Amino acid sequence: FLDVNEAAIAKYGYSRQEFLSMTIIDIRPPEDVERLMNNLAQPRQPLERSNGWKHHLKDGTMIYVEISSHTIEIDGHESALVVAQDVTERKQAEEALQRSQRLLQDVIDNSSSLIYLLDLEGRFLLINRSLESVLGRPREEVIGKPRDMFLSLENAAKHRANDIKVIETRSPITMEEENDQSDGKYIYLSNKFPLLDPNGNLY
Repeated sequence: FLDVNEAAIAKYGYSRQEFLSMTIIDIRPPEDVERLMNNLAQPRQPLERSNGWKHHLKDGTMIYVEISSHTIEIDGHESALVVAQDVTERKQAEEALQRSQRLLQDVIDNSSSLIYLLDLEGRFLLINRSLESVLGRPREEVIGKPRDMFLSLENAAKHRANDIKVIETRSPITMEEENDQSDGKYIYLSNKFPLLDPNGNLY
């Protein structure tokens, strides 16, 4: 470190004198050092941005940061002006959302019922393992596709009419629906319901 601003001193908890006796490795967790050194060994661009880094504060707290660095010259030596933005709260929120999504997927995947989520245009947003098995395709090939492409024209029209009824009434409905599958025709008792935000609007 050649210099630090007051914001860095306040955030990291080190005094200016402590910072000037340290290197960038001193604020990195041990598991990041090899990746850091490999990164520093690469040719530098005048302006670089990167994320996925962790810094530790003087009290031992670990934070996630996004880095912007500008190559500059100081006293004839190539140096870097580094701006580190604390994104810990955003990172933790993203990880919490991912855990919630994985939990939801795990719950519905362990149901023997066919569970799926459609957007307002009838495209798959989510399916469970049981529906994946019935369709005979991995979910990666199904998500984003219209449900109608997996149904006969007659059944697609009936399913869509039921969807529209749910959308228009904003109320759950229960009905029998037919699906033509590779081993014959199946009749399902379908429970359909809208997903509404706190203001009563459809997602």
